[in-house]
Amino acid sequence: MTDSLDAPAPIDTPAPTLAEQPHAIVERDGVRYTLLGTAHVSKASVDAVRAEIASGGYDTIAVELDPQRLAALTDPEAFARLDLVKVLREGKTALFAANL
Repeated sequence: MTDSLDAPAPIDTPAPTLAEQPHAIVERDGVRYTLLGTAHVSKASVDAVRAEIASGGYDTIAVELDPQRLAALTDPEAFARLDLVKVLREGKTALFAANL
């Protein structure tokens, strides 16, 4: 598979596949759903999602966002209002760094 969003992966690097990622395929009311678990900080996870999207095998794609990620994407001022001392006190430094 090639990724239409970025340059193709080097030949010696196999493209990630759906089977290599946490996923489930379920059917409900005659509709087939593919649920793909992701980690936004994992290049392999991102590559697998891009490859699945590029396969063209889906009518619709939905993304679930936790409230903090949604706020970061939809509220450009959220970062300016962030209390860094609170982040440190609550032990969320790694999470904060990953979100950057």
